[in-house]
Amino acid sequence: LFRSDVFYTKHIDIFDANAALPNFHHFTGYNDRLFYGKYDYAKLWANRFDFVDIFEKKYMFHFKKKQMFQGNKMIFPTKHPSLLKLGYHSERFVKKLLNHYNVAI
Repeated sequence: LFRSDVFYTKHIDIFDANAALPNFHHFTGYNDRLFYGKYDYAKLWANRFDFVDIFEKKYMFHFKKKQMFQGNKMIFPTKHPSLLKLGYHSERFVKKLLNHYNVAI
């Protein structure tokens, strides 16, 4: 399954796997540009937007404004401010989806 908004410029190595993703640009999750594997796992990836409600309730950070600011200075409740995601991040979303359903990559 390939994202239709991506132009693939390099050879894609397809090998026998239960679930596989490209091994680059994972950021803080899993690369979301393509997926292949067993039918049931591919179906999860293809219908990943059905996972939005679960993702929002279980995995998305929710902080109240008073938790994020001391005076005018923004504070971060993680050791690494770059890991704080207040909204959707596609690679993180795919990782949470596949991990939630115990899909080994």
